[in-house]
Amino acid sequence: EMKKKSIKFLVVLACVFMLCLSGCGSDKKEEPQKTTKCTMEQKSGDITFTTTQDITYAGDVVKSQKQTVSATLDKDDKDMQKKVEATIKENKEKYKDMKGISYEAGIDKNNLYTEVITFDFSKVSATDYGKVTNQKLEGDKLEIDYNQSISNLKKQKFTCN
Repeated sequence: EMKKKSIKFLVVLACVFMLCLSGCGSDKKEEPQKTTKCTMEQKSGDITFTTTQDITYAGDVVKSQKQTVSATLDKDDKDMQKKVEATIKENKEKYKDMKGISYEAGIDKNNLYTEVITFDFSKVSATDYGKVTNQKLEGDKLEIDYNQSISNLKKQKFTCN
């Protein structure tokens, strides 16, 4: 019940965050890269999920994005553990052949669940990014607008610095 909701919530949350980064950029000469960090905490039952988005950009174009989701799981809840492990396995399979997208996840000995998805927008295809974010996108080139991304994250209650 609540545990099933937590897992569904986690998966939906991950998709929603990536969805928010869609936008269009423009071509300019290469500018120095900077990184903005956006963070949000959300409770699901008695578990608090912390999500961090590290957005690296040059000018108004996002170069890469690293999304980290973490939560300490209830070590007595074997059902939840199994669901999380199944989700990790499913995602590893989903992302393994996507160029420019790396996926790492696991649960450590202290029951801390961590998932890290990194997008290198110079390598990721629009088609793959669309699959990950449940959007109809096509082609090889993908430009993500920095200001639009930050605006979308703030609408989702992220705090950015």
